[in-house]
Amino acid sequence: MIARRPSRLESLPREIEPAIEIPIVNEVVDVVEEFPKHEPHDTDAEEPQDPLLDVNPFEELELEPLPTPEVEPVPEEPVGEEPQPLRQLLESPVALYPRMAIMRRLEGSVVLRMIFDASGAVGKVELISSSGHGLLDRAAIAAARGYRFEEGEGRLTVSKTFTFRLP
Repeated sequence: MIARRPSRLESLPREIEPAIEIPIVNEVVDVVEEFPKHEPHDTDAEEPQDPLLDVNPFEELELEPLPTPEVEPVPEEPVGEEPQPLRQLLESPVALYPRMAIMRRLEGSVVLRMIFDASGAVGKVELISSSGHGLLDRAAIAAARGYRFEEGEGRLTVSKTFTFRLP
């Protein structure tokens, strides 16, 4: 026959007695604690003063005015090139969440750089940061190709983050 060890619960005492016994009070007692009264400071008595406070250390200094530096006049004409006027965003389609990505519970953010030509159409889309899932990257690129700005001079470069999150 094998001897059985008592479990941890069986080895604990059945009743735990409190370490400090609290006496039972049968009558109500009002306790009023008196705090020491603060006596005001004697204002007539002179406090010792620091002798250095009576002396002004700057009294004997002779200060000379500094010469005013000459400043070049500010040119009235703007320096550099005029900034291009902002072009209005005309179309910005929403990136569609791919059904296969939803079924696989894929989430992530895609950062793209879109380069627009003078007509306002997307000329080039570059992947700056991948979500780690090709399905989401391709959905963001497809949405970026649908962006359109108003016509203007020169090229326009825009960075955009497409975020795919499941509810």
